[in-house]
Amino acid sequence: MKSFLIFFIVILWSCGQRSELSTTKIKMLTGKENLYLITNIDTLNSYYFIYCNNNTSFYKIISKHESKVSFSNKIKEGRFYFFDLKMFPDYPESNNPLAGTITSENCFPLDKNTKVCMERGLQLRTTKNLVGLFYIQ
Repeated sequence: MKSFLIFFIVILWSCGQRSELSTTKIKMLTGKENLYLITNIDTLNSYYFIYCNNNTSFYKIISKHESKVSFSNKIKEGRFYFFDLKMFPDYPESNNPLAGTITSENCFPLDKNTKVCMERGLQLRTTKNLVGLFYIQ
């Protein structure tokens, strides 16, 4: 009976080890931390604002309209994409050249007609994986 119990414990332990190993492999293969769900797409003047999340954080990605795009992979709401997100603005706050132009609303001018504002719970980002609304791997 003791040997059966020990055998059963060893089997359970080995199954648990395989499960952890598989989970680790899946995370490594999918790069889950860079996988984002597109929840909403807005447009203002010549910019797109793509709202997405990765289960832990929520983001607002800024992408400029492009009129001459030869890509066919247009992003869609409700789908997952891999993005390499970059902070916006992409320099330390102490070196922020927009510091004099930020309003009390925490907004940044994108051009003379458009500004983007911080929103509670959202982090502003850009990515080279988007040209307008077209996805580049």
